[in-house]
Amino acid sequence: MPGGPGHIRALRAYVSSFLSGTPQHYLGHNPVARIGVTLMLLLLLIQVVTGIVLAGTDLFYPPFGHWIAQWVAASGVDPATLVPYVKDTMDPVAYEQMRSFRKPFITTHEYSFYVLSTVIAIHVAAVVISEFREGGSLVSAMFTGRKIIAGKPEDVRSSNRD
Repeated sequence: MPGGPGHIRALRAYVSSFLSGTPQHYLGHNPVARIGVTLMLLLLLIQVVTGIVLAGTDLFYPPFGHWIAQWVAASGVDPATLVPYVKDTMDPVAYEQMRSFRKPFITTHEYSFYVLSTVIAIHVAAVVISEFREGGSLVSAMFTGRKIIAGKPEDVRSSNRD
């Protein structure tokens, strides 16, 4: 079960071994890296979803732009002819409602950008630190697909126990 007691124990064991100067080795991502990668993917998903909504509300881009244009078009105006930011073809009340609708998406998009940027910086620093502490095969493994590990990796041991 992901995120269960076994994963918490693995996380504690890895952090303890890392801080003691004898880090456990993993063929794949170590427990801390798994959390980081999951967080980055979640933040990227948030960026994509909020960005798509904002593109629909600002520029009437697909996949939501057509519905937004129908929402804000003034009476008698073909939604397909709307030009972004040209308010005289838009219903003022509907336009303000749309602007209120998009505010949480803007806030979420902006804050998740800053969090994602911070997580990326931490990720790069963690890779550099791990490269020195764990023996120097992490970056080369990203290019070659081969990781040099002394002994049997922890993730191979745990998968053999299941």
